[in-house]
Amino acid sequence: MLITETDAQGELIKDYLWQGMMPIAQINHAQDTEQILYLYSDHLMTNRLATNATQHIVWRWEGEAFGNTPAQELIGISVNLRFPGQYFDEETNLHYNMMRYYDPELGRYITSDPIGLKGGLNTYVYAMQNSVVNIDFFGLDVIYNGNVILNPQVHDNLHKLDVVLPGYDVIITGGDRYRDANGNIVSASNDQIVLDSAKKSPHLYGQGARGVDLVVPNATNEQIAKAAKDAGFDPARTIHYPKDDHTHLVLPEDSTYNIPQHIVDEFCKQNPAAKMCNPSPPACP
Repeated sequence: MLITETDAQGELIKDYLWQGMMPIAQINHAQDTEQILYLYSDHLMTNRLATNATQHIVWRWEGEAFGNTPAQELIGISVNLRFPGQYFDEETNLHYNMMRYYDPELGRYITSDPIGLKGGLNTYVYAMQNSVVNIDFFGLDVIYNGNVILNPQVHDNLHKLDVVLPGYDVIITGGDRYRDANGNIVSASNDQIVLDSAKKSPHLYGQGARGVDLVVPNATNEQIAKAAKDAGFDPARTIHYPKDDHTHLVLPEDSTYNIPQHIVDEFCKQNPAAKMCNPSPPACP
């Protein structure tokens, strides 16, 4: 992730502050002065607003499925962070994604995946062609398969898991859940009732949306458990289910890891037709 920017002479231009993989502030340096911008992100840790010290909005980037909208620099202040892990290159209008370049007009990478076909048959696809629910922080993929995961800290830990399991695919098999108007526990990914769900499943928005199910082909259960612990998941809650060979991971049971309600609200604002957004209140416990 980007920490500092300097000019050709090595003079400091900008610093960035992060909470996990979510940027929270940009510090502009000019002529021995500092200007702090506070960054506000959506459910995928994508910056959408920047405010100054007086809480006035100075920069905005409106949502569009593949990022093909210009940012609004309201008083000439720029923020060049785009989708998670991306940096806007003004000269080319491309987004640099650490491992390769992304073209928001095309909605795809213009550089092939450095891990080749291990990332899928289409080596130029971005976020499984579903950037409303998926991210690709490093330009290498955690394979979400369309599973809805809105908690930024789950995304953060999943990409840490991907880093500590080099050479393995991390494939998500289960994400967030909600209760419908009849009290059924329903998958936010396909709107199907999850019959065997625990009543207080950590997958539920009302329980913090702290759970995720996944498979890591060719990795042993011991490798997955150790990697999950190293990535920040609660080792006491890691469970392997041999019936379908998936592993259940959970963030620590602490309210600081719960999904903020404003992220669910933002998702529903961008996806008003989503069934999880129709119960009253949205994504109720």
